[in-house]
Amino acid sequence: MQQGGKLTPRERVRRAVQRESTDRIPIDFRAVGDVYTALRNHIGCSSDEEVCQRLHSDIRGLYKSYGTYHGPVEQHRPDGTFVDFWGIPYAKSVNAFGQICWNYIDPPLGNANNTDEIRNYPWPDPDWWDYDIADQLQLHTKPVPYWIGIFGSSILGRACQLRGMEQTFVDMMEEHEIIEVIFDKVTSFFINTTVRALTAAQGRIDMVESMDDYGSQNGLLISPPLWRRHIKPRLKKFNDVVKQHGAVVYQHSCGSIMPLIDDLIEIGTEVLDPLQFSAHDMAPATLMSRFSSQLTFHGGMDIQQVVPRLPIPELLTEAQRIIDVMAVRHGYIFAGTHYFQVDATPEKIIALFDFASRYSPEKQS
Repeated sequence: MQQGGKLTPRERVRRAVQRESTDRIPIDFRAVGDVYTALRNHIGCSSDEEVCQRLHSDIRGLYKSYGTYHGPVEQHRPDGTFVDFWGIPYAKSVNAFGQICWNYIDPPLGNANNTDEIRNYPWPDPDWWDYDIADQLQLHTKPVPYWIGIFGSSILGRACQLRGMEQTFVDMMEEHEIIEVIFDKVTSFFINTTVRALTAAQGRIDMVESMDDYGSQNGLLISPPLWRRHIKPRLKKFNDVVKQHGAVVYQHSCGSIMPLIDDLIEIGTEVLDPLQFSAHDMAPATLMSRFSSQLTFHGGMDIQQVVPRLPIPELLTEAQRIIDVMAVRHGYIFAGTHYFQVDATPEKIIALFDFASRYSPEKQS
């Protein structure tokens, strides 16, 4: 508790995760780099941390979840492509906003024909990082303690980058042993690196994020039987380790994922992100009626259609509508449905997050 009876950011989020009352709705601000730059210039501050403070954000992520990398030098090829420590090549492109993006190409295990090729692949070694995260933790602990999250896993996503998305799904359909070995290798890496980071943090990491997209706008990308056969047991194994170290399990999945939410709860998910209400069967009232006693919800503010298009008064009305539904039972963290993009102006972002920091459905009743 801070002076004046206000909760610390860490305590505020902790209470929301436990679905207890808070002094205000917890907030998480996340955006692409160009948005932070625009906000710094608009606000007149010098750091992204100052931007987060101005926007009342209670959550901080560690930029280097595993500390400093000391592994093999990552490759920058003459053709401009880049190869990361997984051996996955990326090519540079420019998106609709004029921003540089890196998209994976030529999955390195796409042509593997047997499990020996998979096992003999130069898999990344958790020893390539030093797990020296004390300085990062200190930055977000004193003088004000924030709720701290780290990246933990992307089991399906990383497998698709290594094997190719189409081939990964074909392998799952055919129950090919190759994809089983890939999933096991990827899961083992994420468990080992996460355990080392949590151990180094000595209880100061609050939440671990698993990030995989299981849904599209209209339905699942992967059938429930396939997900339960290949992903669920491995994700449970990962989640179990997170919980054993006292951290909260956070699951990100874009799109329409209603058929998997009960399963996600069963294997330990406590916070669900990003709440894309425009996706099929993901209406706020439906999510609340079915899962509000079991989950804390994170997200909900549509960065694709709503934030770029609505003027500020209508934008705040939409934010109020979402908060009135999602926050009434306390288990809600206000955030965008993904990282804010450059089509969100600083004026809109500031107005939106100022409103969320002041508004409470309880105070209006």
